[in-house]
Amino acid sequence: WGLPAPWRAPEPLEPAARPEPVTAAEARDVLASAARVVPQFEERPQQAEMAEAVARAIAGGGQWLIEAGTGVGKSLAYLIPAALHAVRNGKRVIVSTNTIGLQEQLIGQDVPALRDILREAGVIAEPEELRVSLLKGRPNYLCLQRWIENHPARLAEPDTARLAASLSLWLAETETGDQAELRLDPGERAAWAQFSSAGATCAPRRHRFVRERRCFLRRARETARGAHLVVVNHALLLTDVAQETDAIPDADVLIIDEAHNLEDVATNQFGREARAASITDALDLIRRTAGAAGFREEAGAERADALIARADAVRKLVDGPFQALGELVGKAREDRVSVTPALRSGSDWEAFERAWEPLDLALRQAIESGGQTLARRDDEETMSGIAGEMREALRRIAGEMREALRRIEGQRDDLAGMVAGKDRNTVVWASAADEGMGTLHSAPIEVGGLLAEKLFKGRATVIATSATLESGGSMQFTAERMGLPDAERLALGSPFDYERSTLLATPTGLPEPNTRGYDEAVADAIVELARASGGRALALFTSHAALRRTAKRARKALEGDGITVLTQGGNRSPRQLIEHLREHPRSIVFGTAGLREGVDVRGDALSLLIIARFPFPVPTDPIQQARSDLYDDAFSEYSVPAAILRFRQGFGRLIRDHADRGVVAVLDSRVRTKEYGRRFIEALPPCERLTADVDATAARTREWLAR
Repeated sequence: WGLPAPWRAPEPLEPAARPEPVTAAEARDVLASAARVVPQFEERPQQAEMAEAVARAIAGGGQWLIEAGTGVGKSLAYLIPAALHAVRNGKRVIVSTNTIGLQEQLIGQDVPALRDILREAGVIAEPEELRVSLLKGRPNYLCLQRWIENHPARLAEPDTARLAASLSLWLAETETGDQAELRLDPGERAAWAQFSSAGATCAPRRHRFVRERRCFLRRARETARGAHLVVVNHALLLTDVAQETDAIPDADVLIIDEAHNLEDVATNQFGREARAASITDALDLIRRTAGAAGFREEAGAERADALIARADAVRKLVDGPFQALGELVGKAREDRVSVTPALRSGSDWEAFERAWEPLDLALRQAIESGGQTLARRDDEETMSGIAGEMREALRRIAGEMREALRRIEGQRDDLAGMVAGKDRNTVVWASAADEGMGTLHSAPIEVGGLLAEKLFKGRATVIATSATLESGGSMQFTAERMGLPDAERLALGSPFDYERSTLLATPTGLPEPNTRGYDEAVADAIVELARASGGRALALFTSHAALRRTAKRARKALEGDGITVLTQGGNRSPRQLIEHLREHPRSIVFGTAGLREGVDVRGDALSLLIIARFPFPVPTDPIQQARSDLYDDAFSEYSVPAAILRFRQGFGRLIRDHADRGVVAVLDSRVRTKEYGRRFIEALPPCERLTADVDATAARTREWLAR
């Protein structure tokens, strides 16, 4: 295999002796120079106002929430003052996005434009003077050591063989080791997971490629430490603070784009999950490592056999508690069962705890035994004088054993914490897979305090921005959920003329959701509306089950008219669905939450947006139940504001450019029949309004789009 050349660590940043703040006027002036170097750049008052606000926030410190409507151009509005501050003062700024896709857009599109703008304004002379780093999580980077040592034994597997073909030339050329540079099919991506840096032991003492400065993960992290702007994603940002991994370098200034997603990502990253397979996988790793010839030779066959026997004994106890969990969920006839005080006092939970106690004891004994064996092995290795490649191999094997024990200990600690149930800010629930084995989950009820303490505390400036932060004309709901209750707030409307471009239709004659005939009526309405628009449509649902039922009923009629029906959840990714719509506009895409944001189709390829029903949180979800309990009037104070934010995100998919024109049809009759329905409409920008039956709405749609 051709291996990447060793790389040099970047020079560290040199902080200015006397910090010089960037003024709002400077940020505006630099932004104005964009018109001379960025093709099709449009001057927008909202963008300039945002750039000035970001400059003031960085100079003065504090916490800010900035809502920047669709079309403002918020990326450059925060990147310009951030880059000016970083370059001038030798400082680092962290920029976090929700998706890897936006990370790559910032690096591939916005940063090159940013460098051109800074050169035009005389801030930098050469592009490389602004150092920018893209940093992702461990699973995105190939571990050379895991690949070279382990893939030959798996070449008989078709997925690994295809992956090897993809890597044959790429390995010698890549500078990042990032799988995003490759076009991998699902099978190859599954194979990649076996060789990624996730779970790899990267200490230089045990890792040849780290010492040789060829490790892709270490390169990415050290490059970030020498960068002015470090672009990360929310999952990595929150994993870093939740697990205290120090993967992301320190920075006084943090800018959070797509900030409306932060609470959900934090809920996932601060949450925990315990399942039988995770424990048995770690036990199998202990067994394989203890059985390796090098480990047996160095640790001693007797100790290695004792470890294997211990792992086998634990393995026999794993299924018991998780089968009891599965039975508990099965009796409840629910997908997820909240572990409430009442449930904890019942006989089904007692059966789970009786099976858990011997497993807990066996896990603790296995962890202790493995740690003692490693301690003896390390001591004897020091005394033995082993050198060269043998010492290298032994260190790697010991590293694998430490990783297996770390995973076992983490699983045991997580499960013990959920069983105890003593954290009042944590909700615990159980679920069951098809084979009947249960899984125990936990998540924080309120993440705002965790974010304030673990992510925001100690930073001079925090700026959270999104196109949707307001609910009901206020950011208070978002500010409290996000842990920024006292932040300064700025709302910048969209530069788009929605009254000219958008027809907002609320068809009459449809049943309310969850009543007889609703799915059929929605399907028939979608058929008429999509015929009127000639496809070019996106229909958003709140559940995959409703999506499938409706698409099934609508498919025959639409495809009979030459309109292709595509559904989210099949073989195509959301990105592939949208690409199909761009290339073949006579189509309709049925989607759920994954397409409520991140869709950017400009021009008439997307001219009709259908919102089947209000996107309320699922009331039976354990997290939503626990959070609802915090409010006196949970529906009005929590469910409606949360749904309005999601509703606005969906609405924002339609108009993406000044020249765009389209129709938004809301098929939820509660928009007219319920008092809170008015709150959803009032949250949208002023549009041309239509309330008529489905036939009249279809006719008006045809007319509106023909202009």
